[in-house]
Amino acid sequence: MRIRSFLLNVAALVCAACASGPKPDQTYVVLASETVHQDSEWNAVAEKLQAKHSAKLFYFNRQPREALDQVRNLSPRYVAIVEKPENINDKYVIDLAKMSREIDDDIYADYLWGIITGYTAESASRMLDNSTEPLTIHNCVSDIAELNSGKWFDNHAWVDDHVKGQAGEKKGFDSEVKVYQFNFDDELKVFSDFFKPYAPDLFVTATHANFNNLTVPFMPANQSKFVSHEGKVYKEYNLQRGEEVSFAGNRNVYFAVGNCLIGGINNDPNSMPPAWINHANSATMIGYVVTTWYGRNGWGGLKYWITNPGRYTLSQSIYLNQQDMMAQMNRWDPAFDTIDFPFTLTEEQQARVNESRKQMEEFLKKHKREELRTLPPDQRPRVLSDNALAMETIETLPSIDKADMDMVGFLYDRDVLAYYGDPLWDVRIQELKGETDFKVQQRCRKGICTLTITTDQDFSLERMQGGHFKEEHVLDLPFSYFLPARLKNARLVEGQDWDAVVDENFVLVYNPGFEPGKTYTIKIAYDQ
Repeated sequence: MRIRSFLLNVAALVCAACASGPKPDQTYVVLASETVHQDSEWNAVAEKLQAKHSAKLFYFNRQPREALDQVRNLSPRYVAIVEKPENINDKYVIDLAKMSREIDDDIYADYLWGIITGYTAESASRMLDNSTEPLTIHNCVSDIAELNSGKWFDNHAWVDDHVKGQAGEKKGFDSEVKVYQFNFDDELKVFSDFFKPYAPDLFVTATHANFNNLTVPFMPANQSKFVSHEGKVYKEYNLQRGEEVSFAGNRNVYFAVGNCLIGGINNDPNSMPPAWINHANSATMIGYVVTTWYGRNGWGGLKYWITNPGRYTLSQSIYLNQQDMMAQMNRWDPAFDTIDFPFTLTEEQQARVNESRKQMEEFLKKHKREELRTLPPDQRPRVLSDNALAMETIETLPSIDKADMDMVGFLYDRDVLAYYGDPLWDVRIQELKGETDFKVQQRCRKGICTLTITTDQDFSLERMQGGHFKEEHVLDLPFSYFLPARLKNARLVEGQDWDAVVDENFVLVYNPGFEPGKTYTIKIAYDQ
């Protein structure tokens, strides 16, 4: 009943948008590298994706950016890049994120993007097959405490990343979660033993990781962990590779929401993303390509998705969170989008870092380390960090006198989340009774689109703003709306009091102040 109700609501909204405004926009471009083009099996994947979405297909030599002019001329809403894993690294992903904002002159991403890859062309092709039909998330396996209530899922199993040696299971949508303690030495087995019987549609992890390994909560990496090798995921004990992990075989999403580096392929087919795509049958995998400490890009994307159950696809949730980040940075300073975090140091920066290390070494030759704390801050030698360099860069912006760690964190996180999968795939959290407590209708006529937001009598603004989910990384969410079709030169009609960000693809309204049982309108002008 929940699925049928959700689909009927979506159909009604789509039909309303079709009848009263621009038709839903699913324009699509496929980009593929020349190494894909020259390999008949891999090129078949690119052509398969092209046919699937009636897309245009362009080839590039080394970097997708080489096709920027073709993408800009077509201005698609979705872009997928077909690429072999040996050609993908952190710089590749970071540049894809930047490229998505370079179609027009504003600071926001102009299309949703994803990378189609795998250990083999066959597994990459299977990604496309698995993301053809919509998927509603019913079953989950995770290692984060934030999902422990399991209210979003029919079945849910987890090991706890807040309480050592604790696990929980829920079997049946209306069932209680049973929490229990287990022998901590067996944690890797306890966690992996959930994978097959629960047949999760969704994996969520946030523990320590690297390009080719993943730990479980509290477990030392040299004791037991998951490792990837030749397109498979294995268990490793005391640095010795053991048995293959047993997966259920069903298509799924792997959202590595807070793991360091696990989304990075590092030019190595033996890394984690190709293994999960191939062995676990993940049709989409999301993860960081750098070490992560701030977490807004990953946790924010999950918050948009999980606290708006049924409202957004996964790629829309990732997209909206990233544009929310861009809006916040723009409020700090309109030129924030012109600077980058120093993941790669310039020659001058590297020379300064080297000099700071030399000064520290000379100090420690003459003094004990404890003496550092006795010196006034301006007299302490310090090794110049990436964060310190980022603060210096941020403080060159005219509106910012002193940078704080939120500014550094946003800049750090902005471009470092990899999305492997078809960005047009309709994969959603199932709708929850009582949490779809407002509806949005759109009507466009003569250059004006009116969004009508109607709240139910039991509407909760707190719930709309994310219900305090993971607030250490993401505070209150704005009201958000992903437009069914892009609006050319979209802007808020003058005379309204909304604290809103309006772009061709979306609307964000901060602190909307919505109350139960009321109707609100947001008027957007656009060029016809």
